[in-house]
Amino acid sequence: MGFNHLCLVEGGAFDYWLRLGEMPPGPVELRVSGAYLQYEPVVVFTPEDFNDPHEIMIILDENLEITGNYWMHLNHSFRLLNSSEGWWTTREPAIANVTAWTPGKLWCDSTSAALPLDLPVLVLENDVAFP
Repeated sequence: MGFNHLCLVEGGAFDYWLRLGEMPPGPVELRVSGAYLQYEPVVVFTPEDFNDPHEIMIILDENLEITGNYWMHLNHSFRLLNSSEGWWTTREPAIANVTAWTPGKLWCDSTSAALPLDLPVLVLENDVAFP
């Protein structure tokens, strides 16, 4: 069974940790963006700490204008700090019949799942309707 989406509660917080699969040539900035985030988290990986897990915390807006569950995308953008261009590397995936990932994937250490840099997120409505 493949990855379908991430499920988060409207107005809630979620944290996860990322590390790079190989040493970058210099400091790399990761920016996480999405339509309903309260702010865009930014972390910097360096050649010295690229293999250490870096915490990412996202907080979803309380959206009173949308009723019911709704979709958003959580985008992960990497760039070298001394360059305006994006940065990622590709490596040989550990899945049979896959030759390479461009522009890269998020790799889950606990499940060995390869996740897209642009994650689909189902936001669960938490507003209580009053009669």
